[in-house]
Amino acid sequence: MRIGCPTCKSTIDLDANCAGQLIRCRACGRSFVAPSELTVTGQRHTLSQFSIVGLLLLHFLTMGVYSVIHLGLMHDRLPKIRKSDPSGFVSVALSMVPFVNLVWLFFSLRRLCVRLNEQRRFAGLPEDVPQTLAVVVATLLTCGTVATILPITGWVVLGATLSVLAPVFLATVQASVNELVALEDSSQPETASHGANEPAASAGLSNRDLGEAGERRDLAGTTGS
Repeated sequence: MRIGCPTCKSTIDLDANCAGQLIRCRACGRSFVAPSELTVTGQRHTLSQFSIVGLLLLHFLTMGVYSVIHLGLMHDRLPKIRKSDPSGFVSVALSMVPFVNLVWLFFSLRRLCVRLNEQRRFAGLPEDVPQTLAVVVATLLTCGTVATILPITGWVVLGATLSVLAPVFLATVQASVNELVALEDSSQPETASHGANEPAASAGLSNRDLGEAGERRDLAGTTGS
């Protein structure tokens, strides 16, 4: 599994045995703890690119309904790391249930950002899927829906959120997904052409720092000198 060094952003190849261990980056020499999610992130996401312009057009034509479905179904295209990670069906279904959706949006949108950022981190990309904006959009949609009992206020909040903030969030998320997919698609031919050199490449990254004592161990679990 590939992850990016938090300090210098260099790409490092690790296997599941490294999960939760202290890893030393050969590029900058800094150490960091490999994410425990490595034990299950061997599964590859199945995200695909989508036109941002087309997505925004569908958003406005359906008054945001398509956006909820589109973002909800992304959950199905990501590896399930936590027990609480929702499926696409659950995410979309609960987003359509009155009153329940007011609470569900907070969880679903934020968790989607977390899951996408994990995949970007493992690919060596910055974690730029905006969790804060997801919470802001969910909050305004909830407040606007509740405030529709008032003559104008609620509809103004809903309209502003659906026409400005929600499209910005949607475009940002899709742009991040497109970048992730494009990076991994472009790296596949290179990986295939160098398949015969994988053992040698792995050997170059086979050592890891296991603590202050400086003990080093092979990534496959073999103790070395």
